[in-house]
Amino acid sequence: MKRREFIAAAAAAIPSWLLPLDALAQGRPYLAAFSAQRALAYIKDGRAEWIIEPMAVGSGGFAEHRVRGGNVTPMGSFTLSWVNPQSRFRLFFGFNYPLPAHAERGRREGIISSDEYRSIMAAHEGGKTPPQTTRLGGYIGLHGLGGRSRQIHGQRNWTRGCLAVDDPSIDRIGKLVSVGTRIFIS
Repeated sequence: MKRREFIAAAAAAIPSWLLPLDALAQGRPYLAAFSAQRALAYIKDGRAEWIIEPMAVGSGGFAEHRVRGGNVTPMGSFTLSWVNPQSRFRLFFGFNYPLPAHAERGRREGIISSDEYRSIMAAHEGGKTPPQTTRLGGYIGLHGLGGRSRQIHGQRNWTRGCLAVDDPSIDRIGKLVSVGTRIFIS
């Protein structure tokens, strides 16, 4: 099986309980990022309509949890909650990171305060972007290269925790998704 066929099959085989349920229920397209394969798929009607390779993740790899400065890409099911069309990375789609599960762990382990925990939880309950400046980190999203080297992008993971694709790909993504689109990172 060729690499792209594998990624398309993997996107179609993600267990439904892991997928963004609101996207599934409403038949809305979503993004699926496969960190180990360095690929991003645009999923519509249960099919990988478009696969982007290479995709870079944080230089610290990927994990379920992260802290500011660790350069780790968080795994999970997120929502695109804001857009910066003037980003130094060409176009930036911010995620609703940290999630309640990250806040729970952060409070339990003493990484964030009870006030920060409450702020994160209130933001999620209100459908807002959670605070981006806690020790859990923030400003995690999907962006282009914005003048960075395509060669380095093709060879290694280089971000501070975000997902990055080349500029033509982020431009195309910008036409396909909007605030509220779900993204699943595994």
